[in-house]
Amino acid sequence: MKILLVDDNKKDLKTSASLVEEVGHTPIVCDNAHEALTFFDSEASTPYLIITDWEMPDMDGSELCQRLRNLPFTVSPYIILTSAEEFSDAEVCALENGADDFIEKPMSLRSLTARIRVAERILSTQLNLRNLALTDGLTGLLNRRAGMTAIQTQIARIERHENLHGCVIMCDIDYFKRINDNYGHTAGDIVLREVANRMSESLRPFDTICRYGGEEFLIFCEAGEKEITAILDRIMDVVSSEPVMLDNGDYLHVTLSMGCHVDEQSAPLTSKLKQADELLYQAKGNGRNQYVTDLGALSANG
Repeated sequence: MKILLVDDNKKDLKTSASLVEEVGHTPIVCDNAHEALTFFDSEASTPYLIITDWEMPDMDGSELCQRLRNLPFTVSPYIILTSAEEFSDAEVCALENGADDFIEKPMSLRSLTARIRVAERILSTQLNLRNLALTDGLTGLLNRRAGMTAIQTQIARIERHENLHGCVIMCDIDYFKRINDNYGHTAGDIVLREVANRMSESLRPFDTICRYGGEEFLIFCEAGEKEITAILDRIMDVVSSEPVMLDNGDYLHVTLSMGCHVDEQSAPLTSKLKQADELLYQAKGNGRNQYVTDLGALSANG
């Protein structure tokens, strides 16, 4: 785990970093509160545990703690304040200002280890609850609400850059009702999980995929005209290349229909989804196992 250390005393900062490494974690050091806040503005990977000194110039640990509590973290960090002041007074003040724990200086390895273990337990609970709230229980993908939020964030980023474009892809498993009717809902669940896994593995790390509902999936990719065909072909190939094996040993050949809306203009996400959905229905109406884009491209896999 990455642990952010904030202290204007370079000797104390070096000692704390050594202790954190000895406990088996990775220290990230900042020698003032402003540098710590700048770190959170620039870093995508946020340390969940922060250990900050109480007495610092310009902005002390108390104010830093309050500012951190106002930042839009998806998981609230665990904050430990440190001070050489008398334990009782400083501890009460630290907790009143939003800290989760307090350690007297100089820190000992035993004291730091115990508090990190407490922080890990609490952060683990937070992360588990967050994952439950964001994840579709069957497929392990983002659920619809979390997926839409992630896509909105990507769109906002892309629209700030003239040379970046995004595409919205609506995907539907072909003849899924027949699978449930002929093989049962357990088989349908197996197909959903396998298709979700195959699509997810075919995408790039910065693409977003979520279960939109039922047998429908929603994908958002940063891509232009030259890239989109390759992305769509890859998704269709990875889904249909091998049959899905059911619990009873039967094999099912599964295919997708997809509608892809490529939009260079700023428009509400609801409008983009409507365009992609209309293209999806064109693909289904044309015989399924294919995709349709509003660039005029059409591809069928047999």
